[in-house]
Amino acid sequence: MNNCGKTMAAGKGFVFSIDAALAAFLLMLVLITITFLSTQADRDALGGVQMSRVGKDALYALDRQGNLQTFDNATISASLLGILPENLHMRILVQTYYHDNGSFFLYAENEYGEPLPNGTAIYGARRDFLAIKGKQVSNYSIARAYIWHD
Repeated sequence: MNNCGKTMAAGKGFVFSIDAALAAFLLMLVLITITFLSTQADRDALGGVQMSRVGKDALYALDRQGNLQTFDNATISASLLGILPENLHMRILVQTYYHDNGSFFLYAENEYGEPLPNGTAIYGARRDFLAIKGKQVSNYSIARAYIWHD
């Protein structure tokens, strides 16, 4: 019986070491998975879609407030500060066209907001709008927004 007791004790140690090795393997697998998924989060394609939607919403708000039609740099810049979250920045290019004899002609190009950064992902949005004076369409404009975050 004495030999049998030694065999049982050796078998229990073997099972505990297999259990510890399996636990260490599972822990390493979880850590590798977390590291892989966190690096993939930076490459999320939906982040770009969200930024473009924020840009479209900002252009929509500027248009609905009537600020885009003013073409006033101070008014548009102040409105952008009130619309955008603190960590987002935007530059807007507005091309204005007038209509004459069935054709559109570029009348003016204006830029508002902050200068474009280098080395940062920039997302875009677009909004077309009309300027109306005295119940008449005075011009047609295209606003292109370039949006990025800190």
